[in-house]
This record gives sequence, C-alpha cells and structure tokens, in this order.
Amino acid sequence: FDTFFGGEGRRRERGPLRGADLRFEIEIDLIDAVRGGERAVTIPRLDACERCKGAGAEPGSSVTTCATCQGHGEVRQVRQSVFGRFVNVSTCPRCGGSGKTVDKPCASCRGEGRRRTERPLTLPIPAGIDDGQQLRVAGEGEAGLRGGPSGDLYVLIRIKEHEKFKRDGDDLLHVLRVTPAQAALGADCLVPTIDGESAKLKVPAGAQHGQVVRLRGKGVPHYGAGGRGDQLVYLDVVIPKSLSKEERTLWERLREVTSAPSQDDDSMLGTIKDAFGGD
Repeated sequence: FDTFFGGEGRRRERGPLRGADLRFEIEIDLIDAVRGGERAVTIPRLDACERCKGAGAEPGSSVTTCATCQGHGEVRQVRQSVFGRFVNVSTCPRCGGSGKTVDKPCASCRGEGRRRTERPLTLPIPAGIDDGQQLRVAGEGEAGLRGGPSGDLYVLIRIKEHEKFKRDGDDLLHVLRVTPAQAALGADCLVPTIDGESAKLKVPAGAQHGQVVRLRGKGVPHYGAGGRGDQLVYLDVVIPKSLSKEERTLWERLREVTSAPSQDDDSMLGTIKDAFGGD
C-alpha cells in the first residue's frame, strides 16, 4: 500500500518465527481416566539442531548479513507501466528469507537449524478426563526458526471400551445378572467397581428387569473438581433355559399360585429407553 501511495514500502528484517503446533493422539484405558496418572510417549517433531544450536552454521564458521537482500529476507523488483509503478516482493533466493548467510552450513542439519527427532515425553493424565478432550503441553511443539519459540503440543485423548463398565458422563453403567428368585425376594450381592474392589449391593424385593440401583460415589471423578459420579447397576433378571426335574416341579407350582402380570405396565420399557438414550 505504501508503494501505491508514493512510499517505497516498509522494509524489515525477518525476525524469529514461532514453531508449529503439533497434534498427537493417545488411547488410554478407562481405569487410567478414572485414576489419572502419567503416560510415557514419543513425539516425532522438528527440534533445534544440537550441533549448531539452531543457527544453521557449522560451529566456528561466520554468519554474515545476506548481500543479496541486505538482511531483509526478501527481494524487490520495481517495474514501471502505464498504470504506474509496481513492486514485486519475493523471498530472497540466497538466504531463504533469514537475512543471514553462513560460510559453512551445519553438516548435521544442512543449514536449516532444525532436525527431525523423536522426543520422549511424560504426559500427565488428569483424573476424570473424557474421550475427545485435549491436553495442551506448552512449548512441546516444533522448534521455532531463527531463535523463535517452540509451538505447543495438543494431545487428543481416546478411551478404550471396558468389558464391564460403560461411561455416561461421570457415571459408570454396569449390568448385574440376577435370578428370578433374587429379584422377587431381594438379595445382597457383590458387584465389581472400577477401583478393583467389590461393593455390596442390595437388590430390593420385587425388583424388575432393567431396574437401576445406584452406588453413590463409585463413578468417575469430576474433571478439575472434587467428588465423583455414581455407578448405576442395571438388573438383568435371567430366566433359566433348562431346568432340572426338581426345578421344573417348583416352577410349575409357582405358576399355579402366581397371578398373571398386567399387560399395560410399560415402565420397564421406558426405563431401558432412558438408560440407553432411545426414543
């Protein structure tokens, strides 16, 4: 714009450039998301060359101002036309935009000042982190150019499915199989928890298939806050597929003395739909 309005254009040297941010994805177990902890990873990235310390010059060689662009990192070509004076600006082909030239480029990085490496890192895993959330690690991205700061590292968290628990926000869902007798009469059962210990659960008398019993404080810690979610235990009343002679006699006797259930009760269907997000 300065050129069109009579100026010569503002020249400035190419200063330090910030390195690129990196995105990395890791997969963790549900138990790691609940407990938190650390994860050792190896990050491929461009690091400052150890031999030349990022200068791009072989140790002992001199670094001078580029004679082609006079240290500006860009070259300008001025041409006159019937429409006026135009200036074409492009990166200096000699110094690549750095404004500096070296007598002898670094043998390790070939004058770039950075090298492709694999950096080991230990990432903190906060308790309660959820699938799809990101961790930001400042300064662990790629190294900057010409002494510029490094970028940041963004780590995307993926959580593996668990064979016994399904996560729903900060609650954990678990299915407990019970017999018809336990459901009808009630029972004291032991259920597994994500912490590895069993917890006592009281199945209420007259429990229905799909009914939920809540274990408070046995879920996932609230991310960045105190407290935990709950463990929701869904009762799966299992009907036996085969019966012994004695069992069949007892079931037949039970059928004789038991009244038929109402066909208008849809509470169980509604409970299951609400639990699994159905319409």
